[in-house]
Amino acid sequence: MEIQKGDDDKIWLMVHSGSRNFGYKIAGYYHEKAMAFCEKRQFGLPDRKLAYLPMDTREAMEYKEAMNFAMLFALAKPRVDKAKVHGNHENRNTVSKYRRN
Repeated sequence: MEIQKGDDDKIWLMVHSGSRNFGYKIAGYYHEKAMAFCEKRQFGLPDRKLAYLPMDTREAMEYKEAMNFAMLFALAKPRVDKAKVHGNHENRNTVSKYRRN
């Protein structure tokens, strides 16, 4: 959290949830796996940054699941933080609204 002053001279409380960094780290982890996958199979990509994981691989399925979790985190975390800032205990269980069954 940080305190900021807006152009309108109002003071604002900025809450950073960390969700973008969470997804970025997941993407980086699986991109390393994709590069190793493509190199091992000598796919001859024009650029290593274009490495990929075929969707029928265990790693691709893990990646998809991890990114789905990151999306749920990105949706829920700011609401939880907002409830904490406002002391709104009615919304403490906001995360459960986004859980998959």
